[in-house]
Amino acid sequence: MKTTTEYLLVWVGLMVLAGASWALSTMRLGEAGFPIAIAIAVAKAGLVIAFYMHMRHEHGSIRLAFATVLVLVALLMSITVTDAATRWGLAMPPGSRSSPLPPPIGAQGSPSQNPDAHPRVR
Repeated sequence: MKTTTEYLLVWVGLMVLAGASWALSTMRLGEAGFPIAIAIAVAKAGLVIAFYMHMRHEHGSIRLAFATVLVLVALLMSITVTDAATRWGLAMPPGSRSSPLPPPIGAQGSPSQNPDAHPRVR
């Protein structure tokens, strides 16, 4: 009976967290919304892993293997986020309308900008 009650409480907790995820998606929190959404997702994953995957009853070696997987996934996610965060400059080259950078020096007189610099061959 205790197991059924535990599973029911975990299910209720997951439903509350799912409702919080939905409510968060309807709010305009700006940049604060992403960390909150990640925290809710981690809490839901933790409940599923601990109770439904029975990780809280496992021995040390299995927990260590699972912790290693979590560390590697976190490392890969941080590399991906870092890569995506540093690519914005390439999407907006200097001199483009939305770029915060000024155009490169001598860009106005370069052959690609001056059609008279290369006469057309007929």
